[in-house]
Amino acid sequence: MTKNAASVYEYLNAEKINYQIVTHPPVYTAEQADKYVQKYEFARTKNLFLKK
Repeated sequence: MTKNAASVYEYLNAEKINYQIVTHPPVYTAEQADKYVQKYEFARTKNLFLKK
């Protein structure tokens, strides 16, 4: 985990903001990502965080 990522998680936790971390192989569309998030219940987003 990078320092910047840790700062984001620290902020979310401090503000008591619920979140889930979903990891999956690289995809290029939200439709491609759908098959990896079928068991989750949340609003779909695209490119919320990018990891280098």
